[in-house]
Amino acid sequence: MSVAQINGEQPAIKAAGISFEQTGGMRWSQSLDIPFSALSSRGYVGPDFFHCINAVQDVGHPPHGLVDDLFEFRSAHFAPEEIHPAICSFYEQTEKFGLLVRANWKFGFRLGARIYKFFSSHIGQLNFPLAVESDEDLMDSRILPIRDEIDGRTNVRAWVRTYKKTGKAMYVAAYATHTRGAQKYMNIAFPLPGGNITCILRVESMSTKGIFLTTFPSPNTIGDEGVYFVNRFLPIRLPTQETIRVWAVGMPGMPIDLEPWLATATLVARHEIWLFGIKFLTLDYCIFPL
Repeated sequence: MSVAQINGEQPAIKAAGISFEQTGGMRWSQSLDIPFSALSSRGYVGPDFFHCINAVQDVGHPPHGLVDDLFEFRSAHFAPEEIHPAICSFYEQTEKFGLLVRANWKFGFRLGARIYKFFSSHIGQLNFPLAVESDEDLMDSRILPIRDEIDGRTNVRAWVRTYKKTGKAMYVAAYATHTRGAQKYMNIAFPLPGGNITCILRVESMSTKGIFLTTFPSPNTIGDEGVYFVNRFLPIRLPTQETIRVWAVGMPGMPIDLEPWLATATLVARHEIWLFGIKFLTLDYCIFPL
């Protein structure tokens, strides 16, 4: 059940918000006017969440990727013609790729990771692996067309990633975009009990023909980038940041510790997550064509 369904209305949430700085302080932010998703759960999320809330629509030409056209993100930070074609294919034809994930929790966070894992596995959302080597490495993924009137944003599609061995969800996310001035953002919502976590990511080019997505703001610029907890009352900007780097195999700049995947991967990705300025989790992905 979505927040909008509970309230009997379907608009995206646009409001001023509370912002937590990286130091942990709280302040009121400027009016965000961000088109946040209205998605929420009343408990368990899981891989069938979007079907359970009747959010999946039957369309003649359903989306097959996270975005329709990566060239739409052209900006001062992003030159799409410089991106390796395999990366463009992954973002525009995501269903044609398989994924293998490895997690590396920073020392000092591993006990907390086990506690977190207990809750995330029972909620069926943001359910990261515990170990570098685990039985949760290989994943299945699906792209689903989502009803805009249920989510509250436009041109929404879901990316549901499940562990192949267990069928349990790792990520249940609804993808959309929004534009602020000349900057187009990825706007990704992860439904949770009582609201959703929304990640607003800026897209940049890397000199190695790779792609870089980040919630960190540009220097001396106030943008929409950030991680938010969105509820029916007020979006709250969290003391969390994340970056995602994707490299095509054979291109320079790929971390040495990902080289064992060269024989099977077309792409490799590194997803790093910070809390109060401390990097506590790295998720590495081996991405290969199906």
